[in-house]
Amino acid sequence: MGSRLIPELARRNIALRFLVRDPSKVSARFPHLEAGEVVQGDLLTGKGVGEALKGIHSAYYLVHSMGGKSLFRNMEFAEKDKQAAQNFMSAAMIRD
Repeated sequence: MGSRLIPELARRNIALRFLVRDPSKVSARFPHLEAGEVVQGDLLTGKGVGEALKGIHSAYYLVHSMGGKSLFRNMEFAEKDKQAAQNFMSAAMIRD
């Protein structure tokens, strides 16, 4: 979740917006982070992605799924990663 990048961007007074499934994880992971807008959503369904990208200048895609031990599960997670990235890219191309 950008453990080095996010504090550096905040240090530079760059406005931050997070797209997360669980908003409590942002404050838990970065307790000293005072600034930052949190948008609840899901890259796999596309929920909240457009809202998170609306009006922004730059976006960092700091997302990846975790694979299982079996080849089938790894392929399944790879497909989910691909779908999440596609949803992000599609929303980024139509943002205002």
